[in-house]
Order: sequence, then structure tokens, then C-alpha cells
Amino acid sequence: GFGHDAQVWGGEFFSWQDGQTDRIAHWSYFPNLAGEKMAREPRLAALAVCGPDALLQPLFTVQEWTFYQKLRDAEPALNSSSMGRLFDAAAAVLGLISKNTYEGEAALLLERLASPNEAPYAGNFLMANGQADTALLFRRLLDDCRSGTKPAVCAGRWLRTLVEVVRQVAEHHGFKHIAFSGGVFQNALLLDLLSIHLKTHFTVYFHRQLSPNDECIAFGQLVVASTSSFNEHAFGPSRSDQ
Repeated sequence: GFGHDAQVWGGEFFSWQDGQTDRIAHWSYFPNLAGEKMAREPRLAALAVCGPDALLQPLFTVQEWTFYQKLRDAEPALNSSSMGRLFDAAAAVLGLISKNTYEGEAALLLERLASPNEAPYAGNFLMANGQADTALLFRRLLDDCRSGTKPAVCAGRWLRTLVEVVRQVAEHHGFKHIAFSGGVFQNALLLDLLSIHLKTHFTVYFHRQLSPNDECIAFGQLVVASTSSFNEHAFGPSRSDQ
């Protein structure tokens, strides 16, 4: 949702300790290109994240390619860390889809395609400021595609790297218990990968009574706001304070 820094949040890492929550990391920002249209067109998410890479050009007409590059290069009014848009972007890079015909279509296609037994991309994906490096993740994916790697392998490596980044963030901050929430965790393959590769060194928690979708944003905010030591800087001041 709309973060207290006036950007669109969605790929966040929060800590919960002693009744206090803090935003400790997030996937690094990329332009929220063309507003809500980006949520309907994975090709726009790919262009926002990757820039004008030649692999993406066939997804656009000549006029669109020129227009959207100019729009991206302009000073963005809004940036995003949305995991949903990152899934859209990956699906578009792999040539699975340009425009969604229903919500979550790109992520579903990516899940169906991905080979489940791939190793993650090598290296540290945490930037000097502690944020997860969105640009590096997609450089690895683009390099994979250019080298002729099979799309199913590319998709599997990309998903497996998401799990690796969760591990890197948790270890960087010294956490042993990890809870997962948000619409992206409706992805059954991602849940399996998280459970398989993290449960040896961490205690992992997944949804049981509520779905990991948007209703849990409001539910979680109520839980956090009900604590006496609520840190308003984690989510920003209430509307009445603005």
C-alpha cells in the first residue's frame, strides 16, 4: 500500500520484537510506470524494473517503445517495491505474457512454468543500505535468458533466489522466526521452496485461518496498532495525524 515515504510498498521485510514493529528492509524501488496500468500490463512492469533492454522491445510497438521509455526516464512521481509487479516483470521477461486478462495471471503462468529443483543465482543480493537489490535480481534473469537457458530453468532460478534473499535478510538481522504474508504467498511453489530451504535453520510460519491476501493488511495493522509500544514510524502516522 501507500507508505509513509509516499511510495508504493509491497516487497517489505518487517521485524516484530517486544511488541514493536519496524520496516527493516524492502526490495529496492523501481518506477511505478503508468500508474495502475502497470498492474494490468506485465510488460510495463518489466520495462520499469529492467529499463529499455532489447529483450523487451518486441513487447511494444515502435511508438509505445519510445513513449514508455520517455515516461520511465522522466523523474518518477511514484516508486514501488511491489512483489506482485516483480512477478509480473519476470513473466514478461520470459515471454509468458504482455497484458493480464485477469488478476494474478502473470504470476500463475510463472508458477506453472518454473522448474522446482533449480539453485538460486549466486551472490549477495543485499545492497550496502541493507535493501534487497531488485536491479541485480533482474540482471541475473536477463543474462540467463540471453545465454539461451530454458525458460523453465530461468523461472525456477528466479523463484529460488527470492527464497535465498529472505534467508540473507533474516541472517543479516539475526532472526530465527519468519512469518510470510501477502498475495504472493498464494503461490504454491514459492511456499514449498520457502519451507524446504528455510525450515532447517529457521522456524517458518504460513497462513492457516486467513488467506495471505489483502484483508491481512488491515488485520495486521489492527494488531500492530493495538500494542502499547506501537512504533508509528514503521507504518507512518494515522490519518488523523496527517
